[in-house]
Amino acid sequence: MILRPGSDHLGPPSGRYEAIRRAAARRRLLRAAAGAGLTCAVAALTAVLLAPGASEAPAAARS
Repeated sequence: MILRPGSDHLGPPSGRYEAIRRAAARRRLLRAAAGAGLTCAVAALTAVLLAPGASEAPAAARS
């Protein structure tokens, strides 16, 4: 009981709970969108690099 912090340190300031939750939701959404974008970029780069025939030079025409 002696080392317990005061009740003013236990929670968010009064009336700010909703604002704090909205900000946290925006941060989660931004992180998820950034992760999805990065995943799509890596997948597209991998598909371009591994596409069959993409790295081969065109065959020379024989006469």
